[in-house]
Amino acid sequence: EVEGVLREGLKGAGYGLIVDEGIELLSQLSLYHGAQGVVGPHGAALSLILAMRPDRAVVEYMPNAWSAMSNICFLRMSAVLGLEYRVVHVLNGSFTAPMTVNATAGLEAALDALSTVPSD
Repeated sequence: EVEGVLREGLKGAGYGLIVDEGIELLSQLSLYHGAQGVVGPHGAALSLILAMRPDRAVVEYMPNAWSAMSNICFLRMSAVLGLEYRVVHVLNGSFTAPMTVNATAGLEAALDALSTVPSD
């Protein structure tokens, strides 16, 4: 459901959505480098934001149960890389359980972050 809401909402705003599952690493790095923004859950895959150009957007889904101060690695990485960062707090989820994301909140955060990205 979240993916569908993001896909339709982003399409309506003139953006596309690419799901990077099953894509080889070099291709993922190329996608991240060319992306206007990236949306995803807290986890190692978000480290690919290292390939992004400055002034792009990052939206991270983060479980509320996790201490905000102990999981700011992607916030810091975004700041160092010159990326616009947003977080969507998720009420449930853990290292061992899937997250349930509010699709509307995720879309709003993505559109808000993307609104700061300069047009190419």
